[in-house]
Amino acid sequence: MVHPHRQCGEEGGVPRTVKRSLRPVPEKSLWTSKPEQARTGLDLRDPFRSKSRKRARKKPPTGRCQQNQETVLGKLSTYFVLLLCIFLLEILAGVLAYIYYQQLNEELKQNLRETMVQKYRQPEQEHVTKAVDKLQHEFKCCGSNSSSDWGESVWIRTSEADGRLVPDSCCKTQTLNCGRRDHPSNIYKVEGGCITKLENFILDHLKIIGAVGVGIACVQIVGMVFTCCLYRSLKAEPY
Repeated sequence: MVHPHRQCGEEGGVPRTVKRSLRPVPEKSLWTSKPEQARTGLDLRDPFRSKSRKRARKKPPTGRCQQNQETVLGKLSTYFVLLLCIFLLEILAGVLAYIYYQQLNEELKQNLRETMVQKYRQPEQEHVTKAVDKLQHEFKCCGSNSSSDWGESVWIRTSEADGRLVPDSCCKTQTLNCGRRDHPSNIYKVEGGCITKLENFILDHLKIIGAVGVGIACVQIVGMVFTCCLYRSLKAEPY
């Protein structure tokens, strides 16, 4: 005979569905494994906290760090401005040198010929005489534009010249009174005279100065570029 409180599917008066709910929950369901944690993003110590909450947010620089950053950025700005000013001054100097070189060339031609004709071997003009002799000897030239310029010299027309046609400094081999003979085998008959040699000398040195200036300018440009990159990097990534 069936007990009045027992029904089908019951054992000891307790329904099977209730028994199932009273079963102990496996430990596996409470604590997720490491692979499961990696997949779901849950922490074993705190299942309800995700990885995204662990990430600390960067805070803007405050206090002393911010002051240091502003100081460094200010120094970089000053350095960049100084480099830029020097670079612009170099460009301006190069342009002015090119412009005034043409004027200097014309004045040099006129003054050199006038100096040789009017002041060579004249009283109280010993410094001019030494300068002209040194110019002709070292540059191996004779006269301002040619050796014929000495025909108009004040000194050549005097008795002090002692029959010389050109100064002795025009001679290839300097001896006393060697200027009496103006043959090309004896004196420097350079086309263009000393002014051409002097122009070439100045131009060669200007090229060297210009090349050095271009090299320095390139270094300054690289310095300005790196300064800008460092400034932007420090401003984007604070301490």
